[in-house]
Amino acid sequence: MVVNPRKIGNTTLHDGLTRGAVVLAGGASRRMGRSKAWLDVGGRTSLSRVVAALQCSGGPIVLVGRGPQQPLPAQSADVIRVHDAAEWTGQGPLAGLQAGLAELSRCGVDVGYLSGCDAVLLDERHVAWILDRLATSSGHDATIPMSTDGRYHVLAGAVRVEVALRAVEALLVGGARSLQALANRLHTDAVPEHELPVVDVLMPCNTPAEWQAAMSGVRRAEPLE
Repeated sequence: MVVNPRKIGNTTLHDGLTRGAVVLAGGASRRMGRSKAWLDVGGRTSLSRVVAALQCSGGPIVLVGRGPQQPLPAQSADVIRVHDAAEWTGQGPLAGLQAGLAELSRCGVDVGYLSGCDAVLLDERHVAWILDRLATSSGHDATIPMSTDGRYHVLAGAVRVEVALRAVEALLVGGARSLQALANRLHTDAVPEHELPVVDVLMPCNTPAEWQAAMSGVRRAEPLE
């Protein structure tokens, strides 16, 4: 894992905002050909690795699946499992975000990190940095990395829970499915990828070839404890 040493610093800020995280694990994984939540990463599942990185949020972690019958790797009792609301079933990742953000709202969380279950290069330094950048910004609803092609990486960013929940629900009512639509609807702090503390966290992991490339990155990284 490649770390930008200029971006690592004290990520414990006394801003009074509660933090949490949402992990989406309800995708069909068609391009991968098997469930990405169960892929092996050094002896544990990709989902478990992501959850471990999100523990630094210090608040609730909400795991969102397609439905109560979807098999997912077991997690500790403090990970809250929910599933897409019946009225949004089959509406893609925005439906998952609606369920996850609604649960964070019920838990009283102010800012939440958003992730997919396949983010095997996720690092707690990135999570903490993104959350703190949003928490200390008075003028943004979201802090989201942007790649050089102008694409938002919503599932590597953070949002203000209440504002984002209202935006997601409005998009769903309007028939939208795109995560890009959410980033465009919010007042988003777009972070160029070269400014991120861990510069390879945005590596895609949707196909077997991309998975193999990500595994090379994991082997280069220090073990995530």
